[in-house]
Amino acid sequence: MAELLISLYEQERLTALLNEAYSSAAMEYNGVGEPWLATKYARLALEYSIALLNENDTNIEEMRKIATDPWEHWSWMMRTRKRMNWAPKAPKEGEDDDDDDNNDDDDN
Repeated sequence: MAELLISLYEQERLTALLNEAYSSAAMEYNGVGEPWLATKYARLALEYSIALLNENDTNIEEMRKIATDPWEHWSWMMRTRKRMNWAPKAPKEGEDDDDDDNNDDDDN
């Protein structure tokens, strides 16, 4: 859908809005684990944002982070983690999170 939005903006020559479309594409691709496409669209978003936004704008900062290291950005694999419930699980009440206690006999 993000690429469709980009295409529509380009066809209608709405270049002032392309930075938003490129930013959306970068976030979506990073959210599904596509670092190269996320980087591509983050750089395009930066290119179109520089003329329109303040240097300290939040969107510019987020796009810089994705363009520099998409794997460390908070949005990395966000859609997949939510869909697959990959969030780290906290130990249940009364359970110990150390598994080493059960494997003491195996050390010899």
